[in-house]
Amino acid sequence: MRGMNRQTGPRSALRCLTPERLVETGQRVAFWAAVVLSLVYVPMLYALSGETKGIVVGAVLTLHAACLVVGHDYTHRQENTGQ
Repeated sequence: MRGMNRQTGPRSALRCLTPERLVETGQRVAFWAAVVLSLVYVPMLYALSGETKGIVVGAVLTLHAACLVVGHDYTHRQENTGQ
């Protein structure tokens, strides 16, 4: 079986989960969540009313701040595809 990679399967996928890779993935998710959350404010304020508005706005602001803190060091890296 020429061209068969010996490191395929579930075990090789687990070997790729290094702490650095997990941090990078967390930063990526937090960065893009912060971008999307910034688009939520106006529709959210328009749609909500009453007592729940303050609670929901506070929760979204807290989540947005946490995403900004976690994702602030994210930089887009292009994977080397061998081309």
